[in-house]
Amino acid sequence: MLRHFATLILLLSNFVAFAGGMHLLPPAIDAYAGMALFLLLTFGCVAVHEMGHAIAVRVHHATIKVISVWGFGYDFQARRWGMQKRMQGREIAGFVLYTSSAQHQLSKGDHALISAAGPAINLVTALVAIWSSRWFSNQMWQGASAIFATLSLGMAAANLVPFDGSDGRRILNYVRKQ
Repeated sequence: MLRHFATLILLLSNFVAFAGGMHLLPPAIDAYAGMALFLLLTFGCVAVHEMGHAIAVRVHHATIKVISVWGFGYDFQARRWGMQKRMQGREIAGFVLYTSSAQHQLSKGDHALISAAGPAINLVTALVAIWSSRWFSNQMWQGASAIFATLSLGMAAANLVPFDGSDGRRILNYVRKQ
């Protein structure tokens, strides 16, 4: 049930981003270019989210095995790019697979902070996008910033819903055990 709620949040935020953002773009941008821009910004939003997790993993001295966005990713052990298998079929758009290092075992709190890093960076990048849209007067930049900010806020909100496999569930599990 909660997974459906998170999916609804993503669908609504994507609809608002697409419908609202398309009206903010310059008239010279046709529907196909607008759709391509929307998909590119969506991919970027997911990539930023996963990079937030990856940065937190590295800060906690853990080892990243795989980073995947929309099934495409980098395998650090094989040192190659390619299509990645889904991780237990629970992620929506991407994942970071990591392990603790032999010298530094991760605590439950460390795992919770790593989980919180994805939604946190989405919130930060949404604020930066909103700020930059006010700073630059270029209509294309303003439209793209509005789309990216809406997508980032929707992704942060959906990932904080505590369904099985979500960042919100990992954070909630840590809070319950404290």
